[in-house]
Amino acid sequence: MTDSHENEHAAERTRRRPPFSGRAAALFGVSLSVLVAALSGIAMYIAPQGRLASAIDWHWVGLTRGQWETLHTTTSLLFVGFVVWHFWVHIAVYKTLLFGSATRKGHTVEVLIAVAAVAIVVVTSVLDLPPASWIEAVGGMFKREFWGEAIGSH
Repeated sequence: MTDSHENEHAAERTRRRPPFSGRAAALFGVSLSVLVAALSGIAMYIAPQGRLASAIDWHWVGLTRGQWETLHTTTSLLFVGFVVWHFWVHIAVYKTLLFGSATRKGHTVEVLIAVAAVAIVVVTSVLDLPPASWIEAVGGMFKREFWGEAIGSH
């Protein structure tokens, strides 16, 4: 064996798995669970209503409407759990971003933008106003136009 091969083997032996990182686990958990929740949300958005879905034996990517509902609920709850964990392990970062540090002010404008965006979504959803009502109307239109034909055939 040559010296370069011996050096490669020695380098492989000295590489170790890094210690468990709560930050990395929280980040990957948030990222993966939100992807699955988003996919299941899309499935629920395009799915026919419950009775019709059962009547026509609706499936998407091999899952029934009921399975998509369960997947959406459970991954959404998992997402919330990972977000809480993410917040907990990054609490110092949140504090610095909110309140600033000895040398820098906090990110007040960014906080206000985030609060305003969430408030707009909540208020427009609860009061059935645009743009939330538009999103709901498009989903309803899709279901009437696309799945309406299925209703006529049953």
